[in-house]
Amino acid sequence: GQYPDPAIFGLMVKNGYPIIWNPKKFKFATFKNRGDRSIQRVLFQSFEGNLKTYDYIMEKVGEKWKIAGVISINVDGEI
Repeated sequence: GQYPDPAIFGLMVKNGYPIIWNPKKFKFATFKNRGDRSIQRVLFQSFEGNLKTYDYIMEKVGEKWKIAGVISINVDGEI
């Protein structure tokens, strides 16, 4: 609801989170199912070798899953 237009959402990700927009690598990590709310951890590596981890909070709205929030996590690791 915060980004009514997909293009506006895409620009926000591209400009604010370049490691998500264009990663060298990414990997889906832990997944926690909480019924109508789930958390998917994703590890990203930039082309410069930087690592970032994000938890995507997903909510089921009707029959669709939507991103309800994204949290940056400080976790070291490898992809």
